[in-house]
Amino acid sequence: MPILKSIAVHSSVNKCLRYVLNPDKTEDLLYTSALNCLCDSDEAYLDMKMIYENYSGKSYEGGALKSGKNPVKAIHYIQSFSPDENITPETAHKIAKAFVKKTFGDDVQVIIATHCDKAHVHSHIVINSYSVTGRKYYDNWNSREHAREYSDRVCQVYGIQPLKRQKGGKGVKYNEWEHRRKGTSWKQQICAEIDSLIGVVADINELYAELEKRGYTIKHGNAPAIKAEGQQRFVRFKTLGGEYTEDRLRSRILWKDGLGNAALSTSADNPSAIQQLYISTIDRLHILITEGKKIPRPLNAVLPYLPDNDRDVHILSAQLSVISRNAIGSVEELEHKMEHLKEDYEGAIKQINPVTAEISRLEGVIEQSEKNFSLSDKGDLSEAEKVMLNLCGQTVKGNGIASRADLDQLKKEKSELDARLTELKHTFEASKKQFEMYREIANTYHDICEGRG
Repeated sequence: MPILKSIAVHSSVNKCLRYVLNPDKTEDLLYTSALNCLCDSDEAYLDMKMIYENYSGKSYEGGALKSGKNPVKAIHYIQSFSPDENITPETAHKIAKAFVKKTFGDDVQVIIATHCDKAHVHSHIVINSYSVTGRKYYDNWNSREHAREYSDRVCQVYGIQPLKRQKGGKGVKYNEWEHRRKGTSWKQQICAEIDSLIGVVADINELYAELEKRGYTIKHGNAPAIKAEGQQRFVRFKTLGGEYTEDRLRSRILWKDGLGNAALSTSADNPSAIQQLYISTIDRLHILITEGKKIPRPLNAVLPYLPDNDRDVHILSAQLSVISRNAIGSVEELEHKMEHLKEDYEGAIKQINPVTAEISRLEGVIEQSEKNFSLSDKGDLSEAEKVMLNLCGQTVKGNGIASRADLDQLKKEKSELDARLTELKHTFEASKKQFEMYREIANTYHDICEGRG
């Protein structure tokens, strides 16, 4: 379970927001979200200030009152995960958003920022002490216990910690009973499920997502693990067998299609040294398989085990196709290409993060602008609607939106950014995949040279 602590912010809310929304701590604001305010420290401060002063009748910028009591203007929650829990920033951010919605509802003003600049991933959650409908939030023992309870519940949903066993000794679920009846194990079930998905997923993240859709719980991080529905404990992927380590799964997915007919490549005149090394290794494996001297590693378990149905031969053939198709003459040339590809995808990701952050900001501005025009056209407004109109009007004015035509122009800008983001992601994914292929080829080359192939 994560540790959840809260800090009552009595003054300098703007400083707190600037710290939380520090681009250096959030990978250029990639892991940031906002509700009922804009995801920008200065604009979020103005949005919160307006709501607070409207309902409290006090200054958001003032210090202690004459009584000596300094009112709570915001509550700063920090949801921290141990490095041992292997939580990714993406998962931590999803948990933080689910926690906020479950604990405070949809009318809270909040900034959420997941920091990944330390060994332990942690999310900062800053809520205004008044909601947009005037609800007051308190920071006391009861409110903290309430928040911790909901934090734990949300984490259980995400499989951070197994649910406690229910008292009363209930019977096992049907699928567990069926396993016991057939004499199969959880590991066999999980391996079979993974094998059925290898051929249809694009990468390991998609594999995990598909497994989760089928009812499995995945624990991410340095030692990824999996648990089937009804299974009591997680099992690490690497303990499922050599073919199910994370590196091996990535490799199996990467080379699943064969990437062309390697036989055509092997017939080329004057093969390069790296091609010749692969050709001789594949020929050697053919002989070992035919003579029954190789440990069987069938590519397809339902077909007879022959050289063409061996996983190692398949991957070597696929790698040879890539070498031939890209006219790679030496391992030095291969490593040079890898350097350029790494520069390409690292450059793309550096551009992706700020574009993603700007799209998120524009989404907030567009949402509040639409609310502004909708409420402006409405007749009688409730007190809460008047407050919301003032809040949205502040955003509209601050972003120079004077008409619906201006709003349409903003939507056009966002659409152009969406297209740019799609293009950058395509560049990133293509360069990253090509880099991973070349890296695997380089590793295989060195393994063969060192006698491990």
